[in-house]
Amino acid sequence: MKLGPKDMAGFLANPERYRAVLVYGPDEGLIRERRKAVLEKVCDVNDPFALTELAGDQVEKEPQKLYESLASFSLIGRPPVVWLRDGGGKVGPIILDALSEPKGNFLLITAGELDSRNALRKAFEDRPELATLACYADEAETLERVIRGFFAKENIRCTPEALLYLRQHLGNDRGVTLSELEKIALYLGDEKELTPEALEVLVNDNTLLGLDDLAYALAEQNLRQLYSVMERMLQEDGHPVALLRGMVRTVERLLTARTLMAQGKTAEQAMQSLRPPVFFKEKDRMRRALAKRSVIQLETLLAQLLAAERRCKRGGDVTLTFQRDMVQAARA
Repeated sequence: MKLGPKDMAGFLANPERYRAVLVYGPDEGLIRERRKAVLEKVCDVNDPFALTELAGDQVEKEPQKLYESLASFSLIGRPPVVWLRDGGGKVGPIILDALSEPKGNFLLITAGELDSRNALRKAFEDRPELATLACYADEAETLERVIRGFFAKENIRCTPEALLYLRQHLGNDRGVTLSELEKIALYLGDEKELTPEALEVLVNDNTLLGLDDLAYALAEQNLRQLYSVMERMLQEDGHPVALLRGMVRTVERLLTARTLMAQGKTAEQAMQSLRPPVFFKEKDRMRRALAKRSVIQLETLLAQLLAAERRCKRGGDVTLTFQRDMVQAARA
């Protein structure tokens, strides 16, 4: 059974109506959030005997550990829940074989990106007793709900311009989004109002992570900044696929503006035509990027980013693939 974001509340109301759930995707922060929500519903997270944790490579070497864990029982309380980390790849057939038994303990599987041809993902989508929860970067509407929900909980007022900036700069990883919002709340203290002026301080202090910094460094062919931002983002546990998707959005906006300039508009007029509008802190960077790249060059850059995303999804050393592709794109 394939579940979408709108199904999450219904799923959490009774997750154990499914035999197992597969939580996967490039957004590691959202995976962590959903894993936590599921486990809090199906077991007592404070009971060390309520949860059996296994790793994919461990099960690959010793498949009986998964079979035994799913068949185990508790003398007191509910049957233990099994959480299998890194459940993609070669361990998929073992999982499906273990789930062929008519009964067993609840199984939660977390994994990275799985394409639509993946046998484990297909089986979980097709069988009614199994469920999938895909974790991708937040779309604008979802991201705005996350931001508004966080600020409502913290009793923080957010001006429309500040909200627009956050929508443009956050959302590629739920964990990063929440971390940055928590930093904002800490910075504001008792002020309880987020204004563009407050955001300017956060940006100048390099506290707020601008997820399109990579795209501008790439568009400007600024290798020094590119290396610096890549290192910072990867140290923040940014997943290359999520970073690439954020860069694609920024380059698409650059391409739209550059196309308008080719049709006779000035850079200022082109930026004013963009929706959502360009945040004031971005205008100088966008102006430099538009002066540096032509329409054809931006179309090429966009194609390079999409190709890099496909290569990263194939597995292997994803970080090295990402770094190499970004440097090549900057030098092109």
